[in-house]
Amino acid sequence: MKKVLALALAGAFAVPAVAQAAPSEIKVTGGGKTAAGETIAFVAQGNATAAKGQVQYNDHQGTKAHGVVTCVYAGPVDTNGDEAGGEANGYEIAGTLRDGSTFNIKGTDGGQPTEGTSSDTVVFDGASEDSECDLQPEEDYEGLPALAHGNIKIHKTREASTARSRKADMRVAKKTANASTFNAGAAALALTALL
Repeated sequence: MKKVLALALAGAFAVPAVAQAAPSEIKVTGGGKTAAGETIAFVAQGNATAAKGQVQYNDHQGTKAHGVVTCVYAGPVDTNGDEAGGEANGYEIAGTLRDGSTFNIKGTDGGQPTEGTSSDTVVFDGASEDSECDLQPEEDYEGLPALAHGNIKIHKTREASTARSRKADMRVAKKTANASTFNAGAAALALTALL
């Protein structure tokens, strides 16, 4: 009887464990070529505290980098300082390069490219001290360089993401970056022919 009463009292005063929801996951994928001639391709999936994915960067002047993603975050950012109407879909990706240094990528998803022109922005920092994905500092999103060719997409993740689907996403991102390289080369040849 004492045992039953003790168990009943313990059950009555026990604080139920609250199930904490994991931060919602997002995915940011894409690639392309900047106006400065750099190519970048990446796939990042996870949240601001843990993520998976890869990044490949080439400035075509001798610097090539490959990294592993450790965090990713997306949300609205102000792209024009205090001016009205400057809000965009921003993203931030951070991780570690093969040489051990920290990289950081910031940019915006401006939607699907139209007639070969992208409204997406991206900046890659291969020696960053910013290893957090928090869309900070806010001023970093003002006046970001646009992709000359390519596409970056922020989207919700599938519930069950497999290594196979991540590899497929990376192949698509690389293909986009390679196509942008080809398109930029063709545009340069066409411009040379006009001169």
